Amino acid sequence: MTVIVVGSINMDIVLTVDHFPEPGETISATGLNYFPGGKGANQAVAIARLGHKAMLIGRVGSDAYGPVLLDGLQKDNVITTHTLPLEESSSGVALITVDRTGENSIVVYAGANARLQPADVAACFNQLERDASVFLTQLEVPLDTVLRSITLAKERGLKTVFNPAPSRALEEVRLILGKTDVLVLNETETQTLTGIALESDQDAFDAADWLLGLGPEAIVITLGAAGSILVDKEQHVHLPAPDVEAVDTTAAGDAFIGGLCVSLLEGRSRAEAVRFANCAGAIAVTRHGAQPSLPTYEDVMQASLASHESLAMARRA
Repeated sequence: MTVIVVGSINMDIVLTVDHFPEPGETISATGLNYFPGGKGANQAVAIARLGHKAMLIGRVGSDAYGPVLLDGLQKDNVITTHTLPLEESSSGVALITVDRTGENSIVVYAGANARLQPADVAACFNQLERDASVFLTQLEVPLDTVLRSITLAKERGLKTVFNPAPSRALEEVRLILGKTDVLVLNETETQTLTGIALESDQDAFDAADWLLGLGPEAIVITLGAAGSILVDKEQHVHLPAPDVEAVDTTAAGDAFIGGLCVSLLEGRSRAEAVRFANCAGAIAVTRHGAQPSLPTYEDVMQASLASHESLAMARRA
């Protein structure tokens, strides 16, 4: 079975710093790296690394980064039939600073991603894999393209997963939410959409309940090291994440979403899917870079087993 991903493709330029600069401050970086990234590409690679087919619909530029980005996707077995270079356009670029705690600050230039049009997506949907069953998108391509693609996915009976990142105002994404089956978002994105600051689990549950009223069947809110909450009509649960030492959180959310989509393909319950996704995200923060940090299926299963054993020991104690 195949996951159809509509989203961005970027080259990540990563600077390692001791601390983030204050306005007007100049600091020295201790490291410089170039990693393939972009939320769409990261999530497609996450799915492929976990052993399932991912087809990415996106755009790269005609600059030197374009072939590098496409080559990286193909080496990870992402289907790039509908990922095309655009003439006279630069590829998307993300400027990322990572501090000594693993936290990051990101500035994105959309480049070719901004030129992925609704008509482009519609043409691709006419040639989709017959076994496509899950659709995934985010907000690093134009809003009208996201809305058109998720509408087409619903019309074809695909399970739709939406990650409203980067954050956008509720009125901009309300129609998209109405066509979403599973909404996956972090604390910042949750507050942007609901106005609720997540200072406790109850705040997160309240925000998720409110979001359910906009159309999605299930809400998953990621809470960083604290794990995730899952809310649907049957359950309100907090699912903890494995305890790890973070070095770079850049693609943690993308690893999480990849794990969630794979779990849905494999028929896990939603709670089991979130547990699996928590392990995928936890592994990613222990590694540097976006796509280089994304785990394999074996990585996640080992982490999941270790997490269960740790929890069982804690309960016995």
